[in-house]
Amino acid sequence: MLAKTAAGPRPRRQTLRMVRTIAARVSLGGGRHAGRHRRSRLARCAPGALALVFTAAVLLLNGVSPRDLAAFGLYLALGLALPGVLLLRGLRGAVRGARKGAGKGGGASGRTPGEELALGVALGYAVEVPVYVAARALGEPLLVLAWPAAVYVAFLAVPRLRRHWRRPPSGGAAAPRWWSWFLALVVVCLAVWSAASLFAANALTWPRAGASLSDMPYHLALVGELRHHMPPQAPMVAGEPLLHPWFVYAHLASASWVTGVEPMVLVYRLAVLPMSAGFAVLVGAIGHRVTGSRVAAALAVAGTLLVSMPGLYGGADGPLPWDGPGPSGWGDPSQMFGALSAAAAVLVLADLLKGRGGLGAWILPAVLLAAVMGTEATHLPLLLAGLALTAAVRAVRDRRPPWAALAALGMTAACTAFAQLVLYGGVRQAGAGPVSPLGGTYLNEGHFLQTVCPYLAILSVYGFLVVMRRRERPWRRAAAVIILGLLAAYPIRVLALGAGGGTGGTDPAAGRAVHPDREKVPRGALAAGRWLRAHSRPDDLVATNAHCVWGREDPCDSRHFWVTALSERRALVEGWAYTTANIDLRRPGEPVPPLPFWDAERLRLNDAAFRRPSAAAFQYLRDRFGVRWLVVEERRTPPVGDAANLRFRAGDYAVYRIPARLR
Repeated sequence: MLAKTAAGPRPRRQTLRMVRTIAARVSLGGGRHAGRHRRSRLARCAPGALALVFTAAVLLLNGVSPRDLAAFGLYLALGLALPGVLLLRGLRGAVRGARKGAGKGGGASGRTPGEELALGVALGYAVEVPVYVAARALGEPLLVLAWPAAVYVAFLAVPRLRRHWRRPPSGGAAAPRWWSWFLALVVVCLAVWSAASLFAANALTWPRAGASLSDMPYHLALVGELRHHMPPQAPMVAGEPLLHPWFVYAHLASASWVTGVEPMVLVYRLAVLPMSAGFAVLVGAIGHRVTGSRVAAALAVAGTLLVSMPGLYGGADGPLPWDGPGPSGWGDPSQMFGALSAAAAVLVLADLLKGRGGLGAWILPAVLLAAVMGTEATHLPLLLAGLALTAAVRAVRDRRPPWAALAALGMTAACTAFAQLVLYGGVRQAGAGPVSPLGGTYLNEGHFLQTVCPYLAILSVYGFLVVMRRRERPWRRAAAVIILGLLAAYPIRVLALGAGGGTGGTDPAAGRAVHPDREKVPRGALAAGRWLRAHSRPDDLVATNAHCVWGREDPCDSRHFWVTALSERRALVEGWAYTTANIDLRRPGEPVPPLPFWDAERLRLNDAAFRRPSAAAFQYLRDRFGVRWLVVEERRTPPVGDAANLRFRAGDYAVYRIPARLR
């Protein structure tokens, strides 16, 4: 009994020590697990954070103020990306039918966080534009903020939608870590490329900004027009309809109103980078779905961004010139905006055609295709042809109507018809131009053929993979395919020349964007434009004596848009190169910029008033055309003197107001 009692406490103490040891091990193990989880999350976020910090540094080093960068970043994140992602999840939810066990590679049908973010940004752009159009038409542009606010309220107030604030664990497949680093490297390369190719040559300060690429002030002028008017006109020639794809300028105008960032900073530095990054991510996603390989998808992204196209037009550069590296989007933000929207539509349609998503999910391609319709409508006939082929193959294979493909085909056909007949008025410039890549006009053929580049890159990589997976001498087969492709390039060029007439001419620079002669850029244009913007009404009409690119006056290169770009006011006549009436006068093989102005009487009255200044001449411009202001480049014509009221002078520019009555 005593022995039993003496031995009793020992097992009890051993049991307590065992419990404490197990508890400590469980606690330690839990801590290690939590630590690993935190490190894993940090590792997943590291590529995106690095790309973001690097891009911000590049922008800050190239003239963007911290305030502008922060304001634009917040608008992009909270005004576009986050509400876009919420709508995407609400309408589509997690990718239904994603293959189980997709595992590390993500599967061909999974959606990674990066893809979801890129889709959300594209959807945010697509929703923002029509909301801004309505807000601008009502005279309250800041009402554009109503749509993200409504999304936030709905996803907070509706219980069924609250779950979409958190990404469900099964909502997408995890991509391999190297894929995230690859995409981060692509974004870094885009930032470096932009700084080297555009930022260095297109400054934000005057007079260096005056030597920017000749198309840049055109984009600025359209942003200014969309900031103040709806429906828009071509501001450089008052009363001329704007039949250029203009949805991207509505986005830029909206961003400028909300953030307070100058349109020049948006166009020259900020706006295109997120579009380019999202486009690269979506091309990778499409490439992965087509090939089933992340490596192939990476090659497709590299091919899209880095491999150049053969030039399809004759010129002084040789029998088969190359256009150089693929566009980064800065030279034409509308092209990049359209490419992003089209890639998002293709990706969403690919899931829908595989039966993933209910009726609500069909809202997504409808909204995205509407955005494509107002940016680069040439994507629509290409998508139309692909959907028609898909529907035909499925009908033959399944022996029943392919309703999903037919629905997508009908939706795309409706957008194509609306773009051709309503939005662009059926004109050649944008019409058979969006409908036929080889049947448009000035530079449209080669420019719009770039819309197929990402999809040709994906198909090329896929074909290369098929060849290389053959066991019998794959390198010989690959060499044969490359040689055949090069041999086919020249006949394609001949076909394009025969269909479109080419864009050649005696002056190669007349068919492409140019930089004005920096030594001939006048002083004071930026200050004069900003003063006029601050001291005039948006509906005031301006007359100017500047029509030709500096250094390209004989013959006149009519791509001068700086007055309307900097003042955000319409001009009686400034530069007329890209107006619909001018382009319609072009004959095959003839460059557009040197063409004379079609309304000779208007131009004569405008220029005569500056060549022989008098109060009567300026009063006539006021009475007949409604001109209120004169922006005079004083190097071109005699001094205005007392013929109008001098209100501002800076450098080589002066701003006058035409009085209501003669004194």
